[in-house]
Amino acid sequence: MNTPTITVMGATGHTGSKIAQRLLKSGAKVRALGRSEYRLAALQDGGAEVRAGDVADSGFLSEAFRGADAMARTPPDYAARQAREGGAIASAVGDSGVRFVVALSSLGAHLAEAPGVSPGCVHRKHGCGVFQGSGFSSFAQPPSSRTSSTR
Repeated sequence: MNTPTITVMGATGHTGSKIAQRLLKSGAKVRALGRSEYRLAALQDGGAEVRAGDVADSGFLSEAFRGADAMARTPPDYAARQAREGGAIASAVGDSGVRFVVALSSLGAHLAEAPGVSPGCVHRKHGCGVFQGSGFSSFAQPPSSRTSSTR
């Protein structure tokens, strides 16, 4: 029986690194993907084939997936990214004197029922306290006015 090759995206991240290490210990062939060759070096030393690149580059991903039997992906930490970007935006709005903020999100827009307030929206709402004199309003479209999509 051939040993499967498994491509692990985000192999240097918190969860992806554990997946890659566990697969290596089980004897699987691991192709570890990450942004940094430096951070991938430990996995390479452990027996993984490594590839550094941008996961938004479909050409890079096509080559990285070619010949693999399976692919494992752990989603990025969007909450941490929202917190980082939200902090920068809040600071810039406060420094610039912007009086009103419109923050939109399409998370859950495809759902027939309203999913409620996303954690990122809650974070942004609390972060808006730093916008002195700015107006902040949050609302969800009522479920009765939503249409389901079959995209």
